[in-house]
Amino acid sequence: MMMVDVVQGTPEWRQARVGSLGASRVHEAIACTRNGWAASRASVLSDIVAERLTGVPAEIYVTEAMRRGQVLEPDARAAYAFQRDVDVELVGLVRHPRIAGTHASPDGLVADCGLVEIKCPSTVAHISTLLAGTISDRYVTDGVRGARLVRSRLIRRPPPRAPTPPRDPDRAR
Repeated sequence: MMMVDVVQGTPEWRQARVGSLGASRVHEAIACTRNGWAASRASVLSDIVAERLTGVPAEIYVTEAMRRGQVLEPDARAAYAFQRDVDVELVGLVRHPRIAGTHASPDGLVADCGLVEIKCPSTVAHISTLLAGTISDRYVTDGVRGARLVRSRLIRRPPPRAPTPPRDPDRAR
């Protein structure tokens, strides 16, 4: 794993990301419509090409929701660490060990095999998630899958369990 020692959100961090597809934009790069690739794919690719040609980070529009997340993230990370009784290591940027030009900036690393991706949705979005009983595919795609790809040690899966033999109804009596 190739980690770049920078603080997330700083000019140095933005420069370290230049010309690379980050986990937070994977959902845009792979988005499809009924007729093919979504327009967001062209936007992502254009940004990456421009960054590679100029060496200058693309401008990022920071929404109010993003600012809110930046403010709440340290408390959310501390709450996670406390509730799970784990240490969460801050990390700047992690480059994929095999796919050049890709990276992730997880919100924290846990021990040898875990990571933390923190989302601080608005109250309305949070209630919607609770009512739906599932997390938005966008969050799974950008945060978790993208970060897991970069954190290749997480791709290891436990061995499959042996199938449970069918019950014999006569033996149950």
